[in-house]
Amino acid sequence: MKRVKEMISHIMKALIIPIVLLLLALITMMLRKYWGKNIRKSIELQHVLIVDIDEPEKHKKEVIVNDLVRDATVITKDKKSILIFPTKKWWQLASKSYVSDEIKSRIDSPGFRSFLASRYPNYSFSSIENIKDAIKLEGTKF
Repeated sequence: MKRVKEMISHIMKALIIPIVLLLLALITMMLRKYWGKNIRKSIELQHVLIVDIDEPEKHKKEVIVNDLVRDATVITKDKKSILIFPTKKWWQLASKSYVSDEIKSRIDSPGFRSFLASRYPNYSFSSIENIKDAIKLEGTKF
């Protein structure tokens, strides 16, 4: 009985370090996502771009794009607001063309344009720009 308790104690000690490292990695990833970015505006942007899907198994592409849109961020500097929409996750090797096409169609939608007009009044937004693994929309306050 004493030997079993010692084994359990050793196993618990061996598991503590990996669990702590995993938690630190998850916290670091969450902080990295919003570091230097406007959290409130980023979350608003994400909610506007997510499309409700009734049957996810029939709409796999939309599910993938919704997952990517959850990582959209807003960077605010002086008189500029930069909206960044990732086209791939960090662990993917390359972005797919249908992903960027779907994100562009969501950005060009009337609902998104009315969101920009209401949340960013007096801003003039540039055309959609493809950057490495992301789509960028830059607005300048006038």
